[in-house]
Amino acid sequence: MESPIRRKVTDHAAPSITPSCRVSATGVEIVGEDAGLKVDLSSEPPASFLDLKKLEGAELLRVKRHVVEDLLALHEPSVTYPLLGAAAAAVLYPFINGAGRFVLWLVGRTGAGKSFVAKLFMSFFGDFPVSSGRFTSWSATPNFVQRLGYFFKDALYLVDDFKPEVTRPFEVTRILQTYADTLARARLKADATANVLRPIRGLLVSTGEDVPEHQASATARSVIVQVSQRAKNVEAGRRCLAECGNYGGVMADFLRWLLAEGQTGKFTVRFAELQERLNRDVAGQQNDIRVSGNLAQLGAAFELFAEYLGDVWPGWEEEARRFVDEELTAIRGAMLGEAREQQASEVFLRTLGDLVRYGHVRIDGFLPAGMNQAQLEHKQLIGRLQRGRRDAPPQLDAPPPDDLLEISTSLAIGAVSGALRQQGREPLKATANTLLQQLREDGKLLGADGQPLKAEDEASRRIRLVPSDRKGQQRVFTVSRRELLGD
Repeated sequence: MESPIRRKVTDHAAPSITPSCRVSATGVEIVGEDAGLKVDLSSEPPASFLDLKKLEGAELLRVKRHVVEDLLALHEPSVTYPLLGAAAAAVLYPFINGAGRFVLWLVGRTGAGKSFVAKLFMSFFGDFPVSSGRFTSWSATPNFVQRLGYFFKDALYLVDDFKPEVTRPFEVTRILQTYADTLARARLKADATANVLRPIRGLLVSTGEDVPEHQASATARSVIVQVSQRAKNVEAGRRCLAECGNYGGVMADFLRWLLAEGQTGKFTVRFAELQERLNRDVAGQQNDIRVSGNLAQLGAAFELFAEYLGDVWPGWEEEARRFVDEELTAIRGAMLGEAREQQASEVFLRTLGDLVRYGHVRIDGFLPAGMNQAQLEHKQLIGRLQRGRRDAPPQLDAPPPDDLLEISTSLAIGAVSGALRQQGREPLKATANTLLQQLREDGKLLGADGQPLKAEDEASRRIRLVPSDRKGQQRVFTVSRRELLGD
């Protein structure tokens, strides 16, 4: 009598073992019904469609050549190369330490093809036809998005079609912050015991016409790729639709190659080299280490996938060099600039400058270019030109002093909040203290002498904006006219 087969069933798929395959350094093995460990995701659609397949010999080479000649040519390299790197980074992330995950954002107008190409790359990890409903979107609840991502372990996880009018940006930011730090939002059951934490364990890919506004922390956890409108490569698209069911075979063999050739250690070393190199020119800027780490993951992973495809990709070395030296450097500059512009204090100062420049609010003693006093007479007063500078005589052989503006913190925040609300934009999520701290750290808050405040200096002080005003004092901060309004 035969002894019964003992089997262990798990819902934790990983690149090396899927419902159909087991990958090792010696090859790709089909998992039989009598396997000692079986992956079963059938109760968790669409994660239930995660799987790899076995391709060999001429068929494998044919599909690899198609990936290079058709899939990577489906859009600009600035779009397809990051997606290829992300597919590799999804399985290589466990081999680095001290770096959070990043989300790859594909941003562009409707019809630019961003969702189409992103869905095709999902096929490297399973049966995800473009026309199927096997994808989630940002219209789903935040808890659903997070829970579903738990089952896409070390795979791409596409959340499609971000629209700020459908999904509240702060909810997206919360997801991205916990995802990047490999955490999950903790919740209690009705009996006050803790729910099981289910963080997103795949590499998040998102599409949309924009990214969450005023969210510097979310931007710093992202790699944002602009997808431009261009003529569609229809023939390549048709071939991709016909072949995408075989992409899982390429991914399975890529994993075998990584293990057989000891490439995971090479990835760890290369990641550290790229992070140091990408950070060298921008050290000291806001979010420098985080942005450089995100791009280093993407660059090191792309180089390995390109090397794996090298037997069917003539010139892969030059393409990998160009991607790292040119594309990633350009993305780095754009990302650091985007993160800085999305900082709450930058949004505040930029919006306030527009309100002053176009006469929606007024500063006592200061007249914007092209305006007259009659136009400003009934506008809200938010500040004053620093007294003592109004009638100061010019000094010979010295440049004219920059005007110092004393701005009421509360009145300015109120005016900016009202303007953002009227424009249908996200309100600022920072307190007055946070705004002033950010402005001081950036060297934009000044003392009475016109010099930047030091860390120990008070960020604001109390004054009467107008001497005749008996309503009380206002707490004001000081900023230069040039900083607020430009030259």
